Amino acid sequence: MNTRIILLLTVLTLTALHAAPRKGKKPDPARKARTSAVAAATAVDIACDTIAFPGTDSIEVAGFEKTLRATNESMIVTNNTSHEITAIGLDITYLDMKGRMLHRTARSIQLPEGLPPGESRMVSIPAFDRQGLFYYHLSPKPRRATQATPFRVAVTVSHICIPQPSTDIINK
Repeated sequence: MNTRIILLLTVLTLTALHAAPRKGKKPDPARKARTSAVAAATAVDIACDTIAFPGTDSIEVAGFEKTLRATNESMIVTNNTSHEITAIGLDITYLDMKGRMLHRTARSIQLPEGLPPGESRMVSIPAFDRQGLFYYHLSPKPRRATQATPFRVAVTVSHICIPQPSTDIINK
C-alpha cells in the first residue's frame, strides 16, 4: 500500500513540475528573429508625402503571376514618375474567367530600397487563395488534373508615397 502512495505522489509531483512554467527559460532565437523581421518590415522609417490616385500612366503594374499552390503573388511595378517611390498602394480585384468577382483587396507595399524614376521592381504579396484552388490564367497550368480554377486580375494603383524633403534642406 505504501509503494502505491509513494508512486502516486511521485507521478503527481513530476506532472506538476513539468506543467509549471520555467522562470529562467531562454528565448528562442529563431522566434525572436522572425518577430523582429516582421516588425522591421511593417515599420515605416521614412516620412513620405502620399499622392492619392496618381495618373494612370505614372505607375505601371505588369507581369502578375500566381501558380496553383503558390502562397505569394508577384508582379512587376514600374515607376514612370519623376520621383523616387517608397511605398505603393494597390487595389486588386480577382475575377473568374466569366468576369464575376471572386475577391477584392487593398494592399500597401513598402519598397525599402525605394523605386527610382524609370526603374522596375518585382514585388510579392501574400496570395488571396489560402487553399491553393486558384491559379492565374497566364501562369503555367497545373500538371495534374486537379480541380483548379483560373482567374484574372484587375490592378489599380490607389496611392504612392514619395520621400518628404528634409526640413534641414528647406531651412538652409
